[in-house]
Amino acid sequence: MCSSDLYDDINGVLYIGLNDNLMRALPDGTERRLLVSGTGAIKRIRLDMTNEKVYWQANGGIYRADLDGSNDEVVIGSSQINFDIDVVNNLVLYQEGTTFMKAGLDGSSPSTILDPGLGSPLGIAAEPVNQRVYWTRGCRSINPETSGVGYIGYDGTGPVSILPAPLDGPSYGDIRVSGNKIQVRETVGS
Repeated sequence: MCSSDLYDDINGVLYIGLNDNLMRALPDGTERRLLVSGTGAIKRIRLDMTNEKVYWQANGGIYRADLDGSNDEVVIGSSQINFDIDVVNNLVLYQEGTTFMKAGLDGSSPSTILDPGLGSPLGIAAEPVNQRVYWTRGCRSINPETSGVGYIGYDGTGPVSILPAPLDGPSYGDIRVSGNKIQVRETVGS
């Protein structure tokens, strides 16, 4: 079973990806409503409250819909590893293989940022103010040069490593950036 969730603190609802179903419910699990199904196993969910859209990653690409599940569409149809959205700069930031890419929130005008040779980061996060994409990747015993936490600029500057990964043990997983704070979730295994 594959699941993902994200809390919308403005409307007080939880968006839940369970297998290939995108649902919305109150935090206590009541008022559960199916929004979209059939796009493949949902791995990541992001909210664009400015444009009232929910984005998610599934087997076939990056999708979006209105917050009520209507008007669902493919944003990026190719297979990615990670993605995040930057509503301030109207961008979807994502990976195709090891290459960092960016496109409009609707998937228009895709372009390459950089292929820093990182392999497959476990998480990426957009940071709109300084226009950076942060990443997390594995533990140092796998690849000491590109593991840990780092970033590249939207213009391709970098990459810059800012925190090495643990030598052994948990790997860094999902990452979130908010203002001057970076939150990294550890994962077991890599």
